[in-house]
Amino acid sequence: MKKKILSSLIMLAVVVAVSAITYRMVLKPDDESAAVGNNQTADATTVPHVHLTEAKRGSIEIQTAVATREMVQVSNTVPGRLQYDDRRHVEIRVATPGIVTAVHVRPGEFVDAGTLLLELSSPEIGGARADVLKRESEVALAKEQFEWQSTICTGIEQLNKAVEQRVPLQEIRTTFRSVTLGESRDAVLTTYSQLLLADSLLQSAEENVASGVVPARVLQERTAERDSAEATLTGTLEQLKFDAKRRCRQAETELADAERRLSIARHHVRTLLGMSQPDAAVAPNTDAEDQLSKVEVRAPFAGTIERRSYSVAERVDIGDSLFVLADTTTLWVAADL
Repeated sequence: MKKKILSSLIMLAVVVAVSAITYRMVLKPDDESAAVGNNQTADATTVPHVHLTEAKRGSIEIQTAVATREMVQVSNTVPGRLQYDDRRHVEIRVATPGIVTAVHVRPGEFVDAGTLLLELSSPEIGGARADVLKRESEVALAKEQFEWQSTICTGIEQLNKAVEQRVPLQEIRTTFRSVTLGESRDAVLTTYSQLLLADSLLQSAEENVASGVVPARVLQERTAERDSAEATLTGTLEQLKFDAKRRCRQAETELADAERRLSIARHHVRTLLGMSQPDAAVAPNTDAEDQLSKVEVRAPFAGTIERRSYSVAERVDIGDSLFVLADTTTLWVAADL
């Protein structure tokens, strides 16, 4: 009897324990959630709120954004200054001494690349340009002389071939009437006519000797005369060919020398003016004599004239600063980091 009662009590205790655990796991979280919700509602009702008008919100510039994960850049405030680009901030200096004759810009004025800034008169530039003009004339004369000698060389070569082929004298006179031979024409044609005459006399002597009209001694004399005339013509042609080629080479050498001297003279003017000056500035229009000494100073790039150092009628020397030109489209920031 007691064992049955004890078993019943144990079963009852197990049922009660299981019920408690089930209640704890199932029903208790709902109650806790409800309690938390009630607490949040209570807190929300106690938090103070600030209401702003549209005008006030615009004045204080409050902005909202969606929270995102980003890298934070560390910034430091350091002392610094703005500087010109050294390549675009230059002093325009004079490359040759002279006197200022015209100034075309003022400080603060913006100029484009190639704008005429200043004009000056330089006797040294005038002398250098006059030398360029002289060298140009020498080149032109040397070129004409070279072309003339080349034409004579060609004509003598053609005449030599015609003589070797024993072309009749009248045909040679007609053919080479328009060919340039220079002083060689008379010498060649004279000796050639003597050779043709000697040939003709030799043929007559051969016929007369064969018929017994004249003695054999006459034939020998005519043969000697023909050989002498032929040797004279050959020597004349060889000497003329040699002289013509020599004069042609000499003319070519003189032309090359004149061109080199012209190049040196132009380089000297460019050195006085500045290496960037065009050929038109090296040898200007010679119709006006005052153009020889005129020097034009132009802007190397677009920018603003910051400073002007000289006015009209002032004398300048080599290296004097005429203007300060600055291009402010690009500036550098120099900071002490």
